[in-house]
Formats: sequence, structure tokens, C-alpha cells
Amino acid sequence: MTLFFNADEPRLAGFPLFYWLQLAFVALVVIVTTVVYQLTVRAEAKSDVA
Repeated sequence: MTLFFNADEPRLAGFPLFYWLQLAFVALVVIVTTVVYQLTVRAEAKSDVA
């Protein structure tokens, strides 16, 4: 896997590829986790009503 991240370019706001890609993955995981949590809470609320 390091072959994909072993690059100094491209840079975003002065940060090399590795750092901003890691931050992008963190943001993506937060979004996906939030969506799954909300869907789970809504599904449980609907099953409690019935």
C-alpha cells in the first residue's frame, strides 16, 4: 500500500498527498458512520411503534 502514498506531490494547502488523503478518509468515515447511525435509530424507532 505504501506505493500509492509514497509521493510528495500533489500538495493541498502545503500538505503532501499522504496527509490530506488520510484526513479525507477520516472525514469520509465520520460521514458514513453518522449516516448508518441515523438509519439504525430510525429503523429501531419504527419497529418500536409497531
